[in-house]
Amino acid sequence: MTDDGPSTAALTRRGFGFVAVPVFSVLSPLLVLPILARTSSVDDFASIALGQSVGMTVALAVSFGWTVTGPADVARVPPAERPGLWMDSVRMRSLAFAVLLVPTAAIAYFVDPSRDLLSPAMAVALLLSGFSPSWYGIGQGQPSIVILYDAIPRAAGNLVGVLLAVAFDSLYLYALVLAVSTIVPVAVLDRACRRAHDPGTIRTGSPITMRSNLAPTLTELVAGLYSMGSTALVAGSVSSPQTIAVFSGGERFTRAGAAAIAVTNSALTAWVAESKGAVFRRRVTVSLAMHTVLGLAGAIGLGVLGPTFSALLLGESLRMSTGTGIAFGLFYLGWSLETVTARHILAARRRTASLLNSTIAGSAVGCLAIVVGGQHWGATGAASGLAIGIFTVLAIQTPIAYGVVRREADAAQVAA
Repeated sequence: MTDDGPSTAALTRRGFGFVAVPVFSVLSPLLVLPILARTSSVDDFASIALGQSVGMTVALAVSFGWTVTGPADVARVPPAERPGLWMDSVRMRSLAFAVLLVPTAAIAYFVDPSRDLLSPAMAVALLLSGFSPSWYGIGQGQPSIVILYDAIPRAAGNLVGVLLAVAFDSLYLYALVLAVSTIVPVAVLDRACRRAHDPGTIRTGSPITMRSNLAPTLTELVAGLYSMGSTALVAGSVSSPQTIAVFSGGERFTRAGAAAIAVTNSALTAWVAESKGAVFRRRVTVSLAMHTVLGLAGAIGLGVLGPTFSALLLGESLRMSTGTGIAFGLFYLGWSLETVTARHILAARRRTASLLNSTIAGSAVGCLAIVVGGQHWGATGAASGLAIGIFTVLAIQTPIAYGVVRREADAAQVAA
């Protein structure tokens, strides 16, 4: 491909389509968190946060690497082969879910200082998010798949679940509705893919096997230990439910704002992955510019507005300090930039070993920083640990990613 014209127009259409995704992703927690914070005790709020943290982290293992390499794999194969890829992913993820279900519930129970069953219930509900079909829609450049089978059901499940929990005074209903709203749309999409699948289809793309996805799976899981699992790490380093709740509130706001990173990534992933040579380099440059601007905007927003916003929605007792807001803002900036190096370059070119090694190093530094920071400086220290971890990953990935882009562009120039 040597011309960016038609593909740029396609990118614009994809971007507008994916705009609907963060609307649901942002509105959902912004509506649900204030209700939970004001209708539950600090201990219950901390138990919910811990369960979600454990569930989301282990869900990365359930996803079995498909969120990392799946979009690029889908983008590279003919449409007739895509249902087969989806069916492969369901088989792998179902096996992973069966193996990890009981350990996930047990971890959530023992990591919660209150030893409340609410924590494992939430963990199991979030574990099902490992079946998310978002990568499948992203790889095809079809936001409708992400919206209909992931974003809308998840937002509706959050809102309906918390309203039922308040109405019947049972937070377990929140976990139950979340689980149902996650898995039912996946089952519907799976049925549609099975109907569209032609058993006689010859797979021209590289076969995706359990073994080939081990590296991206470990990458996601290791990364999740210091990011999505950060609340559980804080719980392991401090004994105050108040500190856990404050950190969790700030972390959830950061993730809500990161929906903008997700939509930009969704619009660009297939567009970048399907290109080659000099076109690949140009598209990576566009991606980097967009994610840099986005990351800086988010960092400034969290640092300046984070404390006021958290107090307004969650109450004064769960207000972030200015230092905590700045730390989460730096984490947001690093997250946005690392999306380019990890997803659009290394994952797109299946440099899974580099992804894994850089993530292990960054996670080791990040986990230690979160624990030490939480012990000595509370929520601000733990949030700073998150930022240290993500920038460690970025520092390792950047020269590798630069080399990948340069070599591909140089090879294309020599071939021409």
